[in-house]
Amino acid sequence: MARGYGKLKAKQIEQLSERGLYGDGGGLYLQVAKGGSRSWLFRFKTDGRSRWHGLGSARDVSLADARIKAGDARRVRLNGGDPIEAKREVKAAARVEAAKSITFGAAAKRFIKANAPGWKNAKHSAQWQMTLLGIDPNGKPAKNDYCKSIRDLPITAKAFAIFQSVPSTRRWYCALSNRSGQTRPRRPAAFVVASRR
Repeated sequence: MARGYGKLKAKQIEQLSERGLYGDGGGLYLQVAKGGSRSWLFRFKTDGRSRWHGLGSARDVSLADARIKAGDARRVRLNGGDPIEAKREVKAAARVEAAKSITFGAAAKRFIKANAPGWKNAKHSAQWQMTLLGIDPNGKPAKNDYCKSIRDLPITAKAFAIFQSVPSTRRWYCALSNRSGQTRPRRPAAFVVASRR
């Protein structure tokens, strides 16, 4: 190993209990906190200011793995990047990929659960459930399930395009069938809100 690197030994790490920072070299440090917990940090400078990039708990990340992670962070720095920002970008990309795997129906359930406490009465919740989930106020499948075709689709631009076409489809369907007995069919609040977006 190069001079200045690999100063810490695995057995030594297990015995460290005094609070402080213990350098391994190359910007890698073991931080021992007040309660005795240990974590790995990578120190680097940006614009003349020191920054600390967390690499994980010493309980979960071995010395060898911490050295690999520190090496990866050094490579990011050599390419002019910021290891902290690079980690955030990876996490953001993972969240986007996870969001793509969510179906329209699952997203609708989450939306209703998150927003129902703020609605003025139970009728609003029933309208959203009937419109998006095809469930009537009695908990039974609704007669006209307008979003059935997209409920199992992952959330994509295509699914939103289909959903946006639903209000006009519903108006056309009600006008032809005149099921409601009204000359001008009414739309549930969910369709009004969705069509305004």
